[in-house]
Amino acid sequence: MLQDVRRGMQGTTAKVIVWSIAITFALFGVESIVGGIGGEPDVAEVNGEGIPESEFAVAVERKKRQVLAQMGEAADPALIDDALLSKSVLDGLIQEKTLEQDSSEKGLFLSTSMVDEYIRGMQEFQVDGEFSQQRMQNVLGSAGFTLNSFRLSLAKQVLIDQTRAALIGSAFVLDNEKDKLLELDRQTRTFGMAILPAENYLDEVSVSDAEAENYYNENKNSFTQPESVDIEYVVLDKSSLDAGEIPSEDVEARYELELQDFAGEEERRAAHILISITDELDEAAALEKASELKARIDAGDDFAEIAKAESQDEGSATEGGDLGFSAKGVYVSGFEDALFALNEGEVSEPVKTEFGYHIIKLLAVQVNEPPTLAERAPSIEEELKSGKLDTLFVDLSQQLADISYSSPGLEESAEELGLEIKELFAVSRNSQDVTFSDLRVQRALFDSENLSGENNSELIEIEGGKALVFNVRAYNEESIKEFAQVKAEVVEALQAEKASAYAVSIGSAFMVRAKTGEQPGLVATDIGLDWEEKSGVRRDDFSVTPDLLFKIFAMEHPESGQPRIGGFELASGDFAVVALESVAGGDPSDVTMIEAQSVKSSLSASYGGTDYSTYLRSLENSAEVETF
Repeated sequence: MLQDVRRGMQGTTAKVIVWSIAITFALFGVESIVGGIGGEPDVAEVNGEGIPESEFAVAVERKKRQVLAQMGEAADPALIDDALLSKSVLDGLIQEKTLEQDSSEKGLFLSTSMVDEYIRGMQEFQVDGEFSQQRMQNVLGSAGFTLNSFRLSLAKQVLIDQTRAALIGSAFVLDNEKDKLLELDRQTRTFGMAILPAENYLDEVSVSDAEAENYYNENKNSFTQPESVDIEYVVLDKSSLDAGEIPSEDVEARYELELQDFAGEEERRAAHILISITDELDEAAALEKASELKARIDAGDDFAEIAKAESQDEGSATEGGDLGFSAKGVYVSGFEDALFALNEGEVSEPVKTEFGYHIIKLLAVQVNEPPTLAERAPSIEEELKSGKLDTLFVDLSQQLADISYSSPGLEESAEELGLEIKELFAVSRNSQDVTFSDLRVQRALFDSENLSGENNSELIEIEGGKALVFNVRAYNEESIKEFAQVKAEVVEALQAEKASAYAVSIGSAFMVRAKTGEQPGLVATDIGLDWEEKSGVRRDDFSVTPDLLFKIFAMEHPESGQPRIGGFELASGDFAVVALESVAGGDPSDVTMIEAQSVKSSLSASYGGTDYSTYLRSLENSAEVETF
């Protein structure tokens, strides 16, 4: 065979291919053919700095995971618009790159030790108030991060956030601005009002058959019957399955496995002194200083006091270098190796890591004691039972999928698995049924492959541990409902419309008389309205509906001692009439110091947010961005 290959390489075609490759190497370099050697394509360029395709792909995948996590149990990747997601991610990366470049130009910096200290303090990574390595790995893994990639991402975000924090934090509010806001916010209004409920006038109006039919003809599109399907279906419900009893020996076997995993699970409480390598203190000088400190400790000086005075790890120095208890996997390898080689109370020689030189002391070792079998047995039994149910549900789901795929109807599936065939008619896209409003089910219902009814649908897993298969028995096209079907609905709508108009007419009659100078309360009594007097009402008063209160506070101030008369159609269909008598500004001196400070802080945060948005837009507008 090799001889045949060799002979083939002597042909004219082979020589042309070889020479083509050679010319490509000569003109463009090896990276033009072999990926990953400086030749990775960019998806965009910001001020001459590229955003690599791999970074974009990771960001898209990470964003997709976040969206699916937000969807919960109903998560379905098919519901995500990939084009829209990609555009959103790219816009975010471009903005991030712009801010990153801006931070770099400002000379902003964040040390790695500060990032690690921040990570150890994050509540998301804590269990019972203590940092948990396992918890961190689980959270980062579900979000698509490794520890190093999260470190880099966090450092970048914290660095970028410094500009935002600076702009928002430096915004300020003058006392007169605060006072004006308080005067407006605490403003009170005194007025009289009456509500004219439309339903009170239903008996005053009537709707003829001709009016109803005419309304129907003019608004036929409002009475559309959406497309729908009549279906038969079966549901496999995990909650109805029986896993049976769990043998005690299975519980004991699982407990023994847990003990094996538990064995050797220890945490070590470390303290350290960090001497960083900087421009001012090179590696040799840092090692010399660390060695001097180690000698002082060996001579009897207190480790914690030296750490407080000399350690350059800002997070732990104030605690005498104490880093708390941690299991393996938390610290960088050199540090961890040295720590786990120490006996309790021992102090290491200077250890070099990417952060500088460390002197490490092992303060304490704790080994978690395992729970007893009696303590764990109930939980283990539930876990084993849950596992059996999951397995049984998966097996039965697969059987249901196989049988329904090979059978024309659902009878065989129902008989084999003991399921009930149910019917549902006129299932539309507006279905309120919990099962058939599920988006995955909706897509399948109106899929062209299922509408014919010749085949059963594919098995669909839905929320709540259920699996569904359906068969379309009939397809009903979109149609306009006949007048006879909707006559009662039309009459009801017209009556409500006429009643609202009647209420407006009564309110308008009130307004005409009140505007000519008649006393509003007397006018209201004369025409049968329930008049209410409201005094010193604030914007947050719950005695007036928010819809009406908003309109009252939008009214112009009364003039020359005459009330300002207004009439308003409310969202409920009712009508309201108002006589605004006076407006009083709030008194800033009546506000407590805490309230005043809260208002001032809120207003300054708003100013700062506006400043930051303006700054961000200026950066984006001045940036040279090219997408590929």
